[in-house]
Amino acid sequence: MRKIEHIIFWILILSIIGISVWLAFCSPSFETSLLTVAIFFAGSEILLWKFLFFYDKKTAVGFEKVRGDLKVMGNKFESIENRLGGIEGGIGEIRDKLIKRRN
Repeated sequence: MRKIEHIIFWILILSIIGISVWLAFCSPSFETSLLTVAIFFAGSEILLWKFLFFYDKKTAVGFEKVRGDLKVMGNKFESIENRLGGIEGGIGEIRDKLIKRRN
């Protein structure tokens, strides 16, 4: 489906360029040419925005997954931080006891 949209997009762009060149040199009726170019331009813009929103949606879903993973990792980091705090406190007590024995 995506490939068909890409082909249609490029056909519309080439049609816009072709009609613009034809308008410049062969001079068909201006109103009809302008209307056709506007319609083709609008169609190509719609396809382009549809393509961009598709990837934006995929990116947003990816960021949501990463956010969920970061929340899980944050909880793990908090428990690791608590354990490190306990180890630091234990080492501090041992150091204090060693300093008292020396004196």
